Amino acid sequence: VSYTDIFVLATASNRRQVQAIADEVKKRGKELNQTLVGTEGLEAARWVLVDFADVVVHIFDEPMRGFYDLDGLWK
Repeated sequence: VSYTDIFVLATASNRRQVQAIADEVKKRGKELNQTLVGTEGLEAARWVLVDFADVVVHIFDEPMRGFYDLDGLWK
């Protein structure tokens, strides 16, 4: 896509796991000197977006990933 180099989709079993994965992604991004542009969805933790500009990570709980079907959208 035109706005990022890497687009990552991940699935977690529950909301707590979604939050934990998002926290780890942000931590690892910082360690790799990636600038965090923004984070969305941490409060509800059903679909969290972590944006490092060059890398955008989407972390879903299982029902949300199936509902939004970004895999099918980006085929």
